[in-house]
Amino acid sequence: MKNIEYIFTDFDGTITKYDVISRFISTFSKGDYKIAEREWCEGKISSKECFTRQFKMIDGLSCKKYHEFINSVEIDPYFFEFYELMKSKGKKIIVVSDGVDTFIEPVLKRHNISLPIFSNSLKLIEVSDKYNFEINYPNINKNCKVGLGCCKCEISERFTKSFVYIGDGLSDRCIAKKAKFIFAKKSLKDFCTANKMKFIPFETFREILNAYQA
Repeated sequence: MKNIEYIFTDFDGTITKYDVISRFISTFSKGDYKIAEREWCEGKISSKECFTRQFKMIDGLSCKKYHEFINSVEIDPYFFEFYELMKSKGKKIIVVSDGVDTFIEPVLKRHNISLPIFSNSLKLIEVSDKYNFEINYPNINKNCKVGLGCCKCEISERFTKSFVYIGDGLSDRCIAKKAKFIFAKKSLKDFCTANKMKFIPFETFREILNAYQA
């Protein structure tokens, strides 16, 4: 693990304390967003279709409420220390997320964290002090078997075949299978256990820091 140069990490629920995109949709949706979410979790639709349907349920959100939400997002309190330690060791951390850039970028910037980010893209369309949303998928892979909006496996292959992966959920399963070393929590931990994949469980980046400092 310590000899591996590249570290890929999820964002929602991994770097952040909770799933930012899910909380945003549940807070501001004007429709039954849970139907699309359930169908995605059951494998009936792709994450692309799920998010496209859900964001259509959010329209005319005030710019003020949007920015208040983004400014309220909290990251794992140990992530900044992990980021600084890995930077000092010459490690390359890359964020791969099936979330959206307009959530990820300002949150990391607010904490003075500069990292390469690969994700879906959310366009903010301002009309009379309100936002409408248009989600795009610049990192989609039409051959992706699980239909992620952002194909994490393809992104990792652009850089290396040897990497550490850190994640927590459904969109992390495919890339975790390709990782040389895995840190997992929540449903990714359950997936790794069920598939007899070796991993280190974690709840916060404190455990990951301890593993690198041991």
